[in-house]
Amino acid sequence: MLTPEQIKAHKFRSAGKGLYRSDDVDAFFSESVAAFAKTQEDNAQLQAQAAQLQNAYDELFQKAEKLADALSQMKGEREVIQKTLITAQQLADDLTEKARVEADTLVANARAQAEQTKAAAQQQVSDITLQAKAAAENTLVRARMQAEDMAAEAQVKVQAQQQLITQARQEMATMRLRLLDLAEQIPQDDAALPTIELTVADIVPALPKEEVATVPDPLG
Repeated sequence: MLTPEQIKAHKFRSAGKGLYRSDDVDAFFSESVAAFAKTQEDNAQLQAQAAQLQNAYDELFQKAEKLADALSQMKGEREVIQKTLITAQQLADDLTEKARVEADTLVANARAQAEQTKAAAQQQVSDITLQAKAAAENTLVRARMQAEDMAAEAQVKVQAQQQLITQARQEMATMRLRLLDLAEQIPQDDAALPTIELTVADIVPALPKEEVATVPDPLG
């Protein structure tokens, strides 16, 4: 039979990070300790009652023995003494038998009640354990689903960034070709060169700032 101290010292085997919730396990321990402590308290009370009945039986038996001793020491007519002894012995036997029957009945009832209390406590512990396992399994399933959703979302973001990088590289390559084409069209004589004011915005298509910041230089 488990004691409250054994339940308090019991350790669950871990089946993985986050598998068990500490508040569920703490509640299980608290309820188990309370149930077994109540069982032990009931058993102690029943044993105390049985001990009281045994003491009463011993007192009656001692009184009967003292009465028999007193009658045997009395002087007088033998018939009176014998009748008194017979009556006293019958009374002692009746009281002894009655006390024995009552004690046996109380002990049997106490044992039956203790067994019922023990069975109820064990059933309660079993129910609490099943509930804790079910809650832990539900927590694990939710955690896995959340992890899968986060991984899928991250994958979508990575693919979108890769597409933006690819598009930026293509636009940079196109810009390089345009620059080379313009360079070939410039006359060798500097005096003949017209004054041309071009900005990067005239050549490079406008890109969002965040995209430009993450695109590597294809000329490098």
